[in-house]
Amino acid sequence: MDLMGRSTPTRHATVELHIDELILHGFPARDRHRIAAALERELSRLIAQGDLAHLPTNSIQLGHLDAGSFRLDPAAQPSHIGRTVAQRVYGQLSPNVSVTTAPTGGQSHA
Repeated sequence: MDLMGRSTPTRHATVELHIDELILHGFPARDRHRIAAALERELSRLIAQGDLAHLPTNSIQLGHLDAGSFRLDPAAQPSHIGRTVAQRVYGQLSPNVSVTTAPTGGQSHA
């Protein structure tokens, strides 16, 4: 709050994320577009409501980000797969975030 009793405007960060290539192992090729769309929606949601204050304010470029291996139910829907991958990716960007993954089942790797 300033001396006149007005609150200081909050600065909103702008985040632009570009994914050149998404490599998913163990998923049907026919689901790739739905998985990618769900990943984009969930990652956008996590970034919008999350805290990435620890990231540098200037542009950064990552050559590779590995979401690791995780287990999913073999009947998991592409939307669930995309959300799970997004949570794993976000967890790599924000180490203070607790990542919850899907119920155990078949193992897949992103």
